[in-house]
Amino acid sequence: MDKLLPVLDALDLAENHLNESLDVGEGAKALHASRAMLLDILSREGSSGSTSPSPLRPFGARRCRARGRGGRPGGETMVEEVLRSGYRWKGQVLRPAMVRVRG
Repeated sequence: MDKLLPVLDALDLAENHLNESLDVGEGAKALHASRAMLLDILSREGSSGSTSPSPLRPFGARRCRARGRGGRPGGETMVEEVLRSGYRWKGQVLRPAMVRVRG
């Protein structure tokens, strides 16, 4: 599984780029479908999903690693942005998500 993480990272970056450019051509559809197929296969083989939190959720050090702070300090530490997805394999955190936090 860990050998596939760079492939998932590349697909995530490409998908984010396409989402930002609003390109919904055939290439974008193929990319989305390819990523979905890979995640489905990994799920059937033992991946229990992403450890990536949604932005504006409380920061959890067990599933995330903070890389920098943004926003205003104070209050509860919240995830501001997911920089790199994290993944679980057979119930264990294979790689924690990398996030920017605020608070």
